[in-house]
Amino acid sequence: MKQSAVNEELIRLFGTLRIEDDNVRSLFDDILRRRIQHQKKNAADQVVELNRELTTTLSHLDQLLNFHLLGEIEADEYAHKKRELRARQSKIVLQIEAQTRQRSENTDIAVQAFELSQDVTHRWVKSDDGTKRRLLEILCLNLTLDGASLVPEWRKPFDVLAEGPVFEKSRDDRN
Repeated sequence: MKQSAVNEELIRLFGTLRIEDDNVRSLFDDILRRRIQHQKKNAADQVVELNRELTTTLSHLDQLLNFHLLGEIEADEYAHKKRELRARQSKIVLQIEAQTRQRSENTDIAVQAFELSQDVTHRWVKSDDGTKRRLLEILCLNLTLDGASLVPEWRKPFDVLAEGPVFEKSRDDRN
């Protein structure tokens, strides 16, 4: 397959990712952004709750030390309970770090992927070879040749976009 034919075929394939209807594209973008905001709020709420649990655990550690210093609990009981509370503290700290890292890393990836899918043809046409290669790496797991046609194995979430939007009729469509 000649370079120009490959280029034309790729442009055609990229066109399958684009949602042509401006209203549908806008609706999809709006829903995506709302869902991300909802997920951000849920993650922030979880971090607040985890911080409460961490504060409680640290308070229990302080109380445990005070009981030990006052002689109200034995050394072995103190050591056992301290290990439990420290393990709980470590688990909570890891959960907080994971929530924070996930929120900062993944918050806008979905929006960026959607924006790329809607603009990839334009980017492809104006890009140099290195950028084109990077676009292919982002969009496709693999490209195979079936006769004179390129067959992409799309990465997620581009595979869903390539299939196109699915509209299901609801009862409100009976007019």
